[in-house]
Amino acid sequence: MGSVGHWAGNALSMAAARACLGEVLTDEAFTRMETLAVRLVEQAGATITRHGMPWTITRLGRALSTGSVAGTEERHGVRRRR
Repeated sequence: MGSVGHWAGNALSMAAARACLGEVLTDEAFTRMETLAVRLVEQAGATITRHGMPWTITRLGRALSTGSVAGTEERHGVRRRR
């Protein structure tokens, strides 16, 4: 089986990775992303509270937010009832 994509180190993949790291994932982009993540968590949390839902939302790091529903467990991105 052959290797494809960035693992192969082909010129197009490497150029795309360099452009992404140098021009897209900038400090300014992360600052904006962090601002939006804080807003998302605050507004989602307010909605959850306002409607009395048994949910939680947690912010991890600069941009990642995750939610969970009471009485469920999550494995591999799939929620299951306990």
